[in-house]
Amino acid sequence: MRSFKLEQSLESVMVESPVSNHSPRIQLDLGCGPTKPNGFIGVDRFALPRVDIVANLDCSLPFRDDSVDLLFASHSLEHVSDLMAVIKEIYRVCKHGAQVCIVAPYYQQGLNLANPYHTQVFNEHTPRFWTTSPVSGIPEKEFIHPHAVQWGLGESDSSNLEIDFRCLQIEFFYFPEYRNLSSDEQRQARGKFLDVCDQIMYHLLVIKNPIGEAEMTELVEETALYEPPFVIIRRLQEQLAEKEHVLGELRQTLAEQQRAIADMQQALGTCEAENARLAEVSSRLTEISSRLTQMEHQYAVLELKSKGLAAEVHAFRERKVIQWLAHFNQGKDLRDDISPAFQQLKDDSMLFTQDLKGFRLQPSVNLQSVPFLSYSLQVNRAKLKGILLAPILDLPLTHGILGVEIVSPSNSIVAQIVVPFHQIDEKHPTHFSFPAILDSRQGRFCLRVFVRNVDVPVRIFEWRKYRFGGFGQLKTRAFCGLVFE
Repeated sequence: MRSFKLEQSLESVMVESPVSNHSPRIQLDLGCGPTKPNGFIGVDRFALPRVDIVANLDCSLPFRDDSVDLLFASHSLEHVSDLMAVIKEIYRVCKHGAQVCIVAPYYQQGLNLANPYHTQVFNEHTPRFWTTSPVSGIPEKEFIHPHAVQWGLGESDSSNLEIDFRCLQIEFFYFPEYRNLSSDEQRQARGKFLDVCDQIMYHLLVIKNPIGEAEMTELVEETALYEPPFVIIRRLQEQLAEKEHVLGELRQTLAEQQRAIADMQQALGTCEAENARLAEVSSRLTEISSRLTQMEHQYAVLELKSKGLAAEVHAFRERKVIQWLAHFNQGKDLRDDISPAFQQLKDDSMLFTQDLKGFRLQPSVNLQSVPFLSYSLQVNRAKLKGILLAPILDLPLTHGILGVEIVSPSNSIVAQIVVPFHQIDEKHPTHFSFPAILDSRQGRFCLRVFVRNVDVPVRIFEWRKYRFGGFGQLKTRAFCGLVFE
């Protein structure tokens, strides 16, 4: 049974229904099959589980003009009869500034070439025919060709192209033997051999209005590239496979060393009469034993890391936070979804923050990517002695710190406190205590939040207000609780 929110999305995007003044953010999965991501409207030619709309991609799509914010198509467009016609339909239904993510089989691969059901070609040149723009964010060396130097080839048949997709990124998915080569070596291999890549992924930006270089740069900077869940899992699995490969090589080396020790012990037993030889063999045996101890230690460390990475892959699939951090939830207000344990933060932030009209409770940017996040605090009571925050961790952390600073109206730091991540339980607010600030109501204070020595993304909940239909962040406010003496 469809949810009410999904019914609203379908109503706002379908051709036959009236447009709502408050239409939700629309995200389509074309050719979704039975594995549609959460938050998407699934379209397929077969009425499979999780398919919301049955439609043939070779026909007109049953959606309104300029109604879609994000469109995802994985392993579906290679089956259509007329690719340009389908691309024009995608352009029609997407809004200006919408993002399109396409995953398809890489053409120069033996199995794909032999597949009679693949009727379209996808490689590094394919998106060049969907624009006339001479420039692209793709490095020139990735697509340079002696017969086509500039990027856009949309009017190479002397036609008047009526679409404009700007390519933000092309990603190749390599077979294991090419995965660890440098980018130059990978690019040369793609040009010389078959079976170098099995898939290719494009991230495209829909341009419908005349746009200057400054506005285009702003759109690109504000667009967070959508990553399909199966792509994230594939990357983690590739990392795990690489660890297992190194572990296998270490096991082989360990076995060789053990055989060498056995050989040396046998030689030692037969050379007891030769004192000089015995001394040499003993020295060699000591050296090998030392190396064996080191190998055993390395083996144990890699074994632990391998188990840890496997646990991270499982945790990544199960954690509810991935639903909050996925790009397709960027427009959602999570104030009613957050745990009751954070009620004080919700109450305090709404009490001590002026004018939250239009703001939504959402995850912040990754704290790894900035020196700190800064928020204005308007405190109307004296003796502030603590701050409560709601951190979000992609994976459990055993090292690193989360810290806050309180900066006075005169721009001096009056309090600074850090909490190790191994003490943080993200199911409950994290408490930062400090000596009471006696004059905390004298003007507007500033709260700074930062992380140190972490190697996975860390975010906090904050109030956000957007522009450009959800693509650009305009304002942020602190989502925090205040503790007074």
